[in-house]
Amino acid sequence: MERLTFEGNFCDIAQCRNVPGGSFCEDGACSQKKVWERLKAYEDTGLELEEVSALQKDWSDLCTTIGECGGK
Repeated sequence: MERLTFEGNFCDIAQCRNVPGGSFCEDGACSQKKVWERLKAYEDTGLELEEVSALQKDWSDLCTTIGECGGK
């Protein structure tokens, strides 16, 4: 997968301060920053979507086998 994120501060590149209503980065309420950080964390794993899907299936199968998983 082609990487969409890069090193740096999201607020510096998004220029949130120029948006009417101000910046929400300071109080952590910026949903765009949260999405950026989540995508960046996924990209940092180096896994492709198919690999993640296979891991989810393996985890689900394991949970079925032992009857519980991670307190969920």
